[in-house]
Amino acid sequence: MSKEKKRKKKKSFLKQYKWDYIFLAIFILSAVVYYADSVIKASRMKQIYTSIVDFGVVESSTTKQMVIIRNDKVLVAPSDGYYELSYPEGERVKTGLPVVRSKNQNASENYTKLIELIDSRIALLGSESRTLQDNEVEKINNRLEYLYRSAQGRIENDEIEYIEIIKKELISLNDRKRYFFSDGSAVSKEELLKQKQQLLTEFDSKNTVVISDMNGLISSYYDGHEKELNILNIRNLTVSQLEQIKNVSGIDYSTEKKKGDPVAVISENYRWYLACEVTEEDIDNIASERPIFIEIEDKRFRAYLEDFYKGTDGKFVGYFRVEDDKFNFFEKRKFTAKLIFQSSNGLVLPNSALTDIDGKSGVFVVDMTGIARFVEIKDIVAEDDKNIGVEYDASVQNINQGLRLYDEVIINPSGIVEGQRVR
Repeated sequence: MSKEKKRKKKKSFLKQYKWDYIFLAIFILSAVVYYADSVIKASRMKQIYTSIVDFGVVESSTTKQMVIIRNDKVLVAPSDGYYELSYPEGERVKTGLPVVRSKNQNASENYTKLIELIDSRIALLGSESRTLQDNEVEKINNRLEYLYRSAQGRIENDEIEYIEIIKKELISLNDRKRYFFSDGSAVSKEELLKQKQQLLTEFDSKNTVVISDMNGLISSYYDGHEKELNILNIRNLTVSQLEQIKNVSGIDYSTEKKKGDPVAVISENYRWYLACEVTEEDIDNIASERPIFIEIEDKRFRAYLEDFYKGTDGKFVGYFRVEDDKFNFFEKRKFTAKLIFQSSNGLVLPNSALTDIDGKSGVFVVDMTGIARFVEIKDIVAEDDKNIGVEYDASVQNINQGLRLYDEVIINPSGIVEGQRVR
């Protein structure tokens, strides 16, 4: 065989060998692509998580430090002494009623009787009848002697229940005798008049009443902000001021009050507000004159956003009108409150299930055959950090009509397409 023929045969063999490798590489690549696609599809199906649509409550809310704004009337002590409320706290009182009274700290003193005795002595002095005085004193002494003997007999007979009655009369008679003669010597008319005036002053301080001059609820809560946190001043408040407000213990009736000290507060019970800092997001969530709910200490009531404004500190103050008197708004000044913008009592599903398809918001529901079907959600009633609330419509019977109770929705549906088999 010539060298030329051997060279051509070797070249033909190499050419054929090269194409075999190319076909083999294409086959291997195709197999790898097919296998990888199958693995990816299987992996996708394994990584799909779902949640069941349930029934429950979802609320859009935020927590605020809210300050009570109300019209208060502070009642003050007319004189030094101890005072107490005449009505239970929270009681509605009318104008003209005695709502606070002084507490007599010396119950053994019968001021009315003592003043009458002084008047009797003054009358006797005026008549210059020493005989009348002597007769009066003799009567007192005779009665005292009888009472002492009676008390001794009651004790011996173990009739203790009568001793307290006898004791009270003994005290009264000794006081009467003391005011006829002071230290066994006669007392002038001027001195008697001075003693009477002193008794009258003590009597007034220990038996004083404070009259309400406004209709409202009576309470002992006084914090010194009654003028500042008044409804007429509400648009002059700033967030900085509200942040400085602290709750206090109120009026302590166990301590003596000086003249002019607060002894009670009357609050208008038909009109009060809650003020707090509001953000642009808060304002966007509140419709004008549409009621929202405020929840304080497990009590929930309706309120309306009356208005909001920017204070001198650059922050917005919002104040809410409350028309519910069931809450004890007079007990404190500042509360931690939950401001509820929206509340849904219907279908509940994770907000991570929401997705947008062709400009429509909705979720992928897995039907009975394992196929993902897109269901549009037109109205989200409420939303929190985890869930959304959708109105429940019992008339929805199939997937084409809308979302149903106990539908299975796909969580984080990125990459899911309509009609895709997910299991």
